[in-house]
Amino acid sequence: MPLLLVPLTTPEHPIPLLLGPLTVEAFAIVLFNVTGISYVQSVVPDRMLGRMTASRRFVVWGTIPIGSVIGGALASAIGLRETLLVGATGATFCFLWLVFSPFRTIRAAPALEGDA
Repeated sequence: MPLLLVPLTTPEHPIPLLLGPLTVEAFAIVLFNVTGISYVQSVVPDRMLGRMTASRRFVVWGTIPIGSVIGGALASAIGLRETLLVGATGATFCFLWLVFSPFRTIRAAPALEGDA
């Protein structure tokens, strides 16, 4: 939710309106990274950990250039403030695909062929 305040800032007083939302976002990112990486390290076998880390980084960091191109094209088409609003809305509600997916009901990971 804090990112939705970013497009609403005014040129006269941007710092007070940006400080809170961006602080909350930074805290959430740190929390997500620490818990996410800790979880991966606890469930992935040691022999696969390097591959899993590389794959995760490729997927996460590999989408940044794609998002930059899409964001630039969108900003050219509809304007910067509107593009920030689209991005903030997407970031705020991106969890919804998990809420309505079968992942929500999974209680245990299926065993791998080599681990059985």
